[in-house]
Amino acid sequence: MSEYQIVYNHSNSNKGYKSDDKFNSIILPILNKLAKEKNIFWISGDIGVSWSLPLFYDKNNKTGICYIANGIGDTEKDVLIKINIQDGEVKFSLFSLGIENKYKLEHYNLQYWNMYFKDNQVSSENKYIYTILSKIQRMLMHKYYWVGFISFLPIILLFLFIKKRLSS
Repeated sequence: MSEYQIVYNHSNSNKGYKSDDKFNSIILPILNKLAKEKNIFWISGDIGVSWSLPLFYDKNNKTGICYIANGIGDTEKDVLIKINIQDGEVKFSLFSLGIENKYKLEHYNLQYWNMYFKDNQVSSENKYIYTILSKIQRMLMHKYYWVGFISFLPIILLFLFIKKRLSS
């Protein structure tokens, strides 16, 4: 089992991905060779879902390769990663799309993921139910849902009133 299995298991979807992919046999040796001379950042997306974490960061001490993943899961925890390269130095900062994020990108490392999912186990059957319920909850809590509902309610009541008057 890969040390990054925890991220794979809790990403948006792993359907269509084979566990015997060519990353370890073809791409990783090339990255390892490049990492001896250059800073290597492997950045991906689509890990965001309502029951998971929006970020992942790991700088592998053996290879020097920095792995980063981000995903928008339509949650209060969603963030964007801003990458700033100046004078050959790479810096990452986070831009929150929901509640303010008080952590740096480096906080979302393997240790954090393992601790988070040790305490917050979500079974595969419950992932989809949790996603649907959290979307319904966010919809009902959103002010524009209620603006639309209250705006449309008089139209519905007027329609029902006219229908009742015509049928009598």
